Amino acid sequence: MPISIFIVAVMALLLAGCQMTPTEQGSSAVAPKPQGGGEDNAGVRTLSSGTGAPLAGYYVAPASMQDLVNRYDVAFIGTIGSVGEPVEEKPYDWDPALDAHLRERGLPPFRVWVTYYDVTLDTVYLDDGNLVDDEGNQVTSTKLRLFGAHNTMRPQVGEKFFFTLQGNPEGGGYGVNADWNLIHLDGGAIRDFDGKEPGYDGVTDEATLKSVAQTAADSRVKLPVEEWPVQAQWLDDVEDEDQANSN
Repeated sequence: MPISIFIVAVMALLLAGCQMTPTEQGSSAVAPKPQGGGEDNAGVRTLSSGTGAPLAGYYVAPASMQDLVNRYDVAFIGTIGSVGEPVEEKPYDWDPALDAHLRERGLPPFRVWVTYYDVTLDTVYLDDGNLVDDEGNQVTSTKLRLFGAHNTMRPQVGEKFFFTLQGNPEGGGYGVNADWNLIHLDGGAIRDFDGKEPGYDGVTDEATLKSVAQTAADSRVKLPVEEWPVQAQWLDDVEDEDQANSN
């Protein structure tokens, strides 16, 4: 498979809707409403594991705060304020023709279960036009949209993070791609959501993160997903496959 086709395939996973990237999928046309409270990630707290395809498994993690901010639409510090009940929605790539096709076969239309998290905003560093109005007034809260039901492995009420997020279509709040989208701000070491230290130069605590984040936001140049560096293992696999197909 040529690398260009591989990248297109991965982009399709991303652009099909941010509902796929916090990948505890578990939803289908016949899936029951998901139940919260279960530790369904085997004790590993992460936003990027489950039955879907985590983008972090394909792309190299951001190498710096600048790289992180360049990849996303908004960057801000906020606190999880409340957690909603799972709701059933059409996927972002919903096609009415697919619904008709399923109904013809006696199947229910495909829907996804998502959970919305209210996030109380503290400081906005990068705005996409929805967090700060024309007069420079910052909104008080926004929504984080994660696929599936809330559980103990997800962000909890009262937790504070530095968020770098991707805007969802149709004003559906914001979504994540990987654990690097949420950085803990709890007075301890700077860590991604999965507990790993990102190792960003000059970022050692909340104070230095704020300083570096502001500089990164001021210097931000949008980096489209097709320009994100792909992990070497995937490049090697693609090259090996191409060579095998040519023999």
